[in-house]
Amino acid sequence: FLLSIFYINHNYYKRVFILFVCLCIICFVGLRYNSIDYFSYMEIFDVVSDFEELTVYGYPVNWAGNIEPGFALSILFFKSLNLNFYVFIFIFSFVSICIKFVAFKKMSPYIFITLLIYLSDNLVYKDMGQIRNAMASGIILLSIYYLYNKRNFIFSRNNGISPHTY
Repeated sequence: FLLSIFYINHNYYKRVFILFVCLCIICFVGLRYNSIDYFSYMEIFDVVSDFEELTVYGYPVNWAGNIEPGFALSILFFKSLNLNFYVFIFIFSFVSICIKFVAFKKMSPYIFITLLIYLSDNLVYKDMGQIRNAMASGIILLSIYYLYNKRNFIFSRNNGISPHTY
């Protein structure tokens, strides 16, 4: 990230570097093992197995209460494709980080400083552990862009989806 100190003049190199950083973060977060709440999410993935138990209020898990319906539905979708927990974590992390990078690109004129703040603060606590919180914060961050640009329908839709499903 020493390149963040310098101004990259050519837009093509700037995009390539941002894409490279994004792919590195996706691999780092998506291929992790034994992080915060990792084994709890593994247990939730193993317990959620039947569409019939899914309700509007969530999916009942004995030791964790109800799991949000969107999260349970995404687990059931991956299980219906016969994909395992590791693929689920990787793709969930991929989507979450891509949403954040789109929001960073749309909202920040200083993308490198934004990435530095994200890597130093939110990456470890949210993306490396609390994956539902990471997804929800990414969706809300992107919806703030639409609120700022007075696109209230998209803002309302995103905020309606985010806190209640992830």
